[in-house]
This record gives sequence, structure tokens and C-alpha cells, in this order.
Amino acid sequence: MGLTKIVVFLIITAITFWLFSYILIDSKKEPTSLDLQAWVGDTRKEGETALYRNLSTPFSTSLLNGLNLRVKDKPYQYRRGNFADVWQCCMDLYYDTDTKDINKKGENYITFEQQHQHGGQLKKSLETIDLDTMNVFKFFQSYFEGIKGDSNNQKKLVIGITIPVYKYYGFIVAVGSFISSLLLNMEEKRNILEIRFLSSPPRKDENIDVIFVDTWSNVGKMKQSLEWYKLLVVGDSCANDPESFSDKNIISIDDILQTQNSTRFKYVQPQNYKLHDDDVLFKYENNTVFTQMNLVSAISSYVVSFPQDHQLSSKDVVQFIFDEDNGNDLKHSFIQIWPKLLAVLMHGGSVIFTSTRFKIEPQTTLLVLGVESYKTKLLSLIDKMNIIQSLRFMWASNFFSEGVFSKSGSMLPKNGNFQLRCIYMAINVHNSDKCNDFDDTDFISSIKDGKVPVDKNQIHITSLDMTRIRALFGSRLVLETFVGTLILGPVFQSNYYDYRIFPPGVEDKLQFCGVITSSLEAKLIEFEGNDDDKSSEKLFKAEKRQGLLLVRGYTIGKPCSEVLLQRALKLSEKFDPSRDAWMPLVGVVGVWGKDQCFYEF
Repeated sequence: MGLTKIVVFLIITAITFWLFSYILIDSKKEPTSLDLQAWVGDTRKEGETALYRNLSTPFSTSLLNGLNLRVKDKPYQYRRGNFADVWQCCMDLYYDTDTKDINKKGENYITFEQQHQHGGQLKKSLETIDLDTMNVFKFFQSYFEGIKGDSNNQKKLVIGITIPVYKYYGFIVAVGSFISSLLLNMEEKRNILEIRFLSSPPRKDENIDVIFVDTWSNVGKMKQSLEWYKLLVVGDSCANDPESFSDKNIISIDDILQTQNSTRFKYVQPQNYKLHDDDVLFKYENNTVFTQMNLVSAISSYVVSFPQDHQLSSKDVVQFIFDEDNGNDLKHSFIQIWPKLLAVLMHGGSVIFTSTRFKIEPQTTLLVLGVESYKTKLLSLIDKMNIIQSLRFMWASNFFSEGVFSKSGSMLPKNGNFQLRCIYMAINVHNSDKCNDFDDTDFISSIKDGKVPVDKNQIHITSLDMTRIRALFGSRLVLETFVGTLILGPVFQSNYYDYRIFPPGVEDKLQFCGVITSSLEAKLIEFEGNDDDKSSEKLFKAEKRQGLLLVRGYTIGKPCSEVLLQRALKLSEKFDPSRDAWMPLVGVVGVWGKDQCFYEF
């Protein structure tokens, strides 16, 4: 009997030691309070809530509106910056310009999936990317020189890019076009290039001069529309041309990249730098135009979102995972990758693109994916656990629910040396399409009994879902809420340390969105319904911190077409009669929580 007690004691001691060494040591109480997550204005107008701002931008300071770069020879003057400044910073870090060793280069890279049927990964150093993007610049420079004698040479050269940016050719064409826009505009002292991202080749003539398409098979489908373009560039090798297109206005990307080039990118801030800092960056479809200020403000907002002890560094590797069959993922890849991608490269980090498979790379520290495409896939991993994994998962989930970070439940192989530290999950507001239409008539008339109509097919994510994903991967998770193609970067984001689980009754009615980002400020406003029996009543109540969302700041794009622009102006006059630059987000209705976070109805 005594021997049995000794054996039981030893087993209990061993289990206790394992718990402390394997679980508790991997757990950590976070140094933050979630009671105060935003600044709230002291006053409010009638029918409106107070203004809300991110904690990093108190009301005594300006919203983040750029990179705050020092102007050369003027030590007390700062400028916002532009894409060329950002790209120059990335290249300077890679080539290590602070040392005298010209052969010393960085180790950071960008990994793409192979362009077509070959499979596998395509790892490119920043030096190769630099030289290829400069080839794209030289191509546009040469092309523009060739049309200077044209009677329409005062017209802008419109470039359409349909190759996804997560593919190598799409990426270098995009970056090369950004560079060309700034440098050629500086040479000609006027805006001569317009960059337009397109999810697919247009079905009508949209006055695009040069279009980049993904494959030769896409060229075969374009038929008569080939006549719309002065030049068509295929993002594929000439060797893969099945029909031997001999048209003089069709070339392969090979014709651009096979030029011998040793020129590195070099940007010198012009004397009149405001022309560059205020310039247009790109357009998406015929919906939204984004400026250089939108980009640099979104980058700044992302950089300051990291807590003091978890800031970006050269050790970071951001991995973007896209679902090629998901339209929202495609939009996201054209527009929303840039702030995170460039912020990581600016700190000497690396980038991985994944689009045809779901695989987290061991070196990944920051993982970016969409709720719509990957929430179900991530949570399905729970069903594949064995008993030991399930116990570890339950233990870690309990830790997170108590506000304690824990890696003990991670399903990532211990021998794989995984470095994952934060997952970013993207979700759109419920009525993001209405935000881009700027038409509130149908939306307001569709509200019945104070209930906001939402798309029943839209996938949501709960706080419990997020806790489970944190436990599954032993990492933090930040939920980012986007407004379709209207704003560059998220409009709301959850706190890095926010592990709360809300009661099911709350999340049956509300979607947690997080706190306003640091480049924006927000308020909610009451509005009138269109029901005959409620026409004089205000929908939702400002005194209850409810209403339609209005935002203003430096990451909001501008409508492209004249029709959308007039609608936006009319909408702004209706909800912002004092013309204080507020942008109403049609269809986005919610409530401010006592934690200063936004919860969408």
C-alpha cells in the first residue's frame, strides 16, 4: 500500500511539474487595461455622440497624417512623405547605406507563389525586385518618350493593372508604376501617369492606354477589346504563348524585364516636395482614388498600433494568405496589403504571399488573412485534435478568457521552430457596398422596427471564435474592420491584448469591431426613418451612444466618377451641414461601448 502511494505521489508530482514548465511558463498576464481604449470628446452636438479618437492621438495632437519626415536643410520643418520615400527607406535598409562596404546587403526578401502551373515558391531578394521595378520604370520612360510627338501628348497615360499584386509580375508592375508616376511627373512637371487597379479586364472601353493582364489565355478571351488599348502586356513568358500573337500592340513581360539593367532606385526629395506628397497614388476600378497621404498615413497608423514591447523589427516576416476564388480577397490584395507590407519592409523585415494553399510558414511572425475565407478552416482544426491536444487547447482557452496569454494550446509543431506572434483577421462592415455607393435612400427605407438589414450570407466572427484561434496557434489576434474599397487600412481594430469573451446575447445583436484607428476620428449621428408611421422619429439615440457612423481623417479615399462624387457631396451635406469634412458611412450603424470600442448592429 505504501508503494502505491509513492507511485501516485510521483505521478502527481510529474504532472504538476509538467503543468508549470509546459503551460504556466508559457503563460503571461498582459500589462494593459481594457477599460479605456480611446479618447472621448468632452462635448457633443445635439443628435450626435461625442468624438472618439485612438489613444495614440489625443485631442491635443493631430491625427496621424504621414511619416513626419524631416525636410532637408530645414531642421524644424517636416513633411508627410510619399511612396518614393517609403521605397527608398526599404532599399537603404537592404543595401545598408550606413556602412562603407558596398557589397553588404540585407537578408530580407519577398516570397511569391509560382506564377502559373509550375507550383512551388518564388523567393526574390529586394535587390532583384529593385532592378526589375527599375526596368518597369525605364519601360514607361521610353514609352512616354515615344509618344511625346503625339498631338495628344498632354493627355495622361492611363495604366490598367489586372495581374494580382500577390504574384511576382503583378507586384513589380505595381511598384514600378508607383515609381514611374512620381519620377516621370517630376521630370515633366505635371501628372502624366494614372495607375488603375482592375479585378479583371474591362468589358467596355475605359480609355486605358496600357493594360497588364495575367495570362495568354486571358488575351485570347479579350477578342475585339484588344483594339481599345495602345499596348497590352502579358504577365507571362513568350514561351507560354499558345497562339503566337503577332499583334504589334501585344508584348510579354519578358520584353520589359530581360533588358540589362544595373540601375538602383534613387529618390531625391524635390524642392517643391508638396507636389509629390499631395499626388495621387492609384485608383481602384472606377470606384476610389487613393493619394500618397492616404498611404503614408495608413503605414503610420499600422506602425503605432504595436505595443511598446512588441514593435516591428527586422526579425518580422508578414505572410498574406489569399483565397483566389474570393472576390473580397482580390480587392483586399490590390488595396489593403500596402500599409502592412511597406511597414514591415521599412523595418528590414520580409514578406510571404500565399494564394493557392493554406500553409503557415515557420518563419512567419505576422499572419494576415480574411474572416470570410479562413475562419471556418481555422476552427475546423479543433475537430482534428487528439486527447492531449484537446486538453492543452482547453487549458489555453481558459487562460485567454481570464486575460492571460498562453502558448500551451498551440497546434504548431514544436520542432518546426514556428515564430508566429500575431494573426490579423480582416472583416468588412455589414453594408460595405452601400458605403461605396453613397446612396442612403434605399438603406434608410429598409430599416424596420429599428433593425438594420444585413447580408445573411456574410460570415461573422465572435469573441469566442477569436479566443479559440488564439489558443490554436498560441498567438495574439487582432481583428481589423474594413469599409470595402473606400478607406485605405482598417477603420477599427481590436487591442493587441484584448482577449475578452462577450456573452452570446450581446453577439447575437452586435459585431465587435474594436477601437478607431489612429489616422481617423469618428462619431455617431441620429437619422430619420422613412416609415410612414415613424417618419418624424429619430432612429437610434445619440444619448445611448447609438447612430450612423461618420469618420474623418487621412486614410479616406475619394470617389472616382463624377456620379459617385456628387452623391458623396450630397450625402455629406445632409449629415454634415457645417461642412467639417465628415464622411457618412451609409449602412454602418452601431453603438459605442463603455470600453470606447465600436459595436455594429
